[in-house]
Amino acid sequence: MSTAESTEPAVDYAAYVQRRTDGRWVVAVWVERAAQYQAPMTAAERRLTGCHTHCARTVDGLGGGYWYARRADALRRARQLYGPEGRLS
Repeated sequence: MSTAESTEPAVDYAAYVQRRTDGRWVVAVWVERAAQYQAPMTAAERRLTGCHTHCARTVDGLGGGYWYARRADALRRARQLYGPEGRLS
């Protein structure tokens, strides 16, 4: 099946990528109901803490997760995490 014939809805992964004031990019999503950003933890953080999500009122308050110097790299990780085959989809 070609991409044009795909029945998958288009996803805007930019909604999962936020810019920090230090210029780095982080994979996180704003959750209106909770009034906070939520960012998935890395595998090492999950093993260490037993938790799965960083939560903070501001993007700069997120203490860990997936940070990148380039937006393109953060978008790639967001597609891996939240895409149809991702572990958070």
